[in-house]
Amino acid sequence: MRRIAPAAAGFSRPRHARTQVHEPGETNFQGRAVIKSKKPTKALGRRLGRATAAVPAAALLAAISCWTCPAQAQNPNAAEQRGTIYGSAAQTNFQNVTLMYNILRRNVRNDEELGSPFYADDFADAGSFNPDIRLVDYLPDGRTQIVPVQTTGMRSRRVWNSWVTGYGSGNESDDPIGFYGAGGTILSLYRDLNEVWKLGGFGAYNYVSLRDEQPAQRSQQNSVQLGSYLRGDDGTNHLLWATATGFDNYETSREIGFVGTPPRASGDHGGSQFSSYFEYGRQIPIWRVDFEPYAALQYIRSRQDPFTETGAGAFNLQVGGIDADSVRSILGGRLLFDLFSWVGKPVRPELHLAWIHDFQDEATSFNSRFTGNGIGFATSGADFGRDWGLLGFGLNFALTDRILLAGHYDLLANDWAFIHMGSATMQVRW
Repeated sequence: MRRIAPAAAGFSRPRHARTQVHEPGETNFQGRAVIKSKKPTKALGRRLGRATAAVPAAALLAAISCWTCPAQAQNPNAAEQRGTIYGSAAQTNFQNVTLMYNILRRNVRNDEELGSPFYADDFADAGSFNPDIRLVDYLPDGRTQIVPVQTTGMRSRRVWNSWVTGYGSGNESDDPIGFYGAGGTILSLYRDLNEVWKLGGFGAYNYVSLRDEQPAQRSQQNSVQLGSYLRGDDGTNHLLWATATGFDNYETSREIGFVGTPPRASGDHGGSQFSSYFEYGRQIPIWRVDFEPYAALQYIRSRQDPFTETGAGAFNLQVGGIDADSVRSILGGRLLFDLFSWVGKPVRPELHLAWIHDFQDEATSFNSRFTGNGIGFATSGADFGRDWGLLGFGLNFALTDRILLAGHYDLLANDWAFIHMGSATMQVRW
């Protein structure tokens, strides 16, 4: 069976995808969107008659020609009239969360590049973990007898750590998914529970812009993520578990393009996200290189609340809630090189590579209807594909034994898109 691909002219391959109305039960395997009429075609006359008062005659004729004409004569931009951008926005959430966890896993690992997490190594005034060890002094007469000065162990100082990363990303302008750009900041506070485990929390802000120009439609999203993570590392094996909840706001617009209609429909609605990430990996030293293979499983759920567009009269869309799920496996590895220093401080280059496979749908479908006539249909957003390659490189510079600076470049790529991301990180052990 051939794949049903994205539903936007600017998102598709080829560019001018077609959208066709079918009788119930029929399926379109040629176009990149599937539009299923919930009413028989002969009911169009009665419904359009009730909408005449709200829509000029020229616009109704254009709409009729779009909904009922043969596929060869359809408006090539008809798919965009049905808001494919909303389905595409759900898929961009999956890419953003995948990149967020990539930053998280890297930064928590880079904590090992700082000063020792053991209190006695980092702090001269910290007491020993062993309560049998005491501070002592010699008697003033020079005899060998030693007397304890302290009868109980000193309270260990709590070691807290933090890191902050700023990033920006964008794809290539001729990608079939349209233009996608994002930027944001992630801040984390965490602490060592013992010599193996560390526990932390993080907050993230993310801005996403997704647009297509044929015709113009755009989605701007502001998102806040709150999460926590637990990492264990015995020096050879490591485990990482993280989870996050997000809150989204979408502002959208799309041009209508029918003669005699308002030029633009606008939307403003909320949404939410939930995600979880689990990883197992090993550290294998090879000469002056640390090789770190890992395997991970990631789950993401994206929800857009129901909403109704404004500004386009009878051609406003009433959109039901858009729910989308992603289950991804990640197999990858990282190389950390211990080759040189700068001004006496170690500089560690790194290379990383991963293969990402999504077990869920590569495009998000949703149901909506025009407010003027009530005809309902299903629409699919852009096809983002199920398989991605993630590769990149970076530099980690230990400015002091408490401060680490890092910069990284990442490329998330497949047949549909090349998404480039640059990031800068500062990591501090308090």
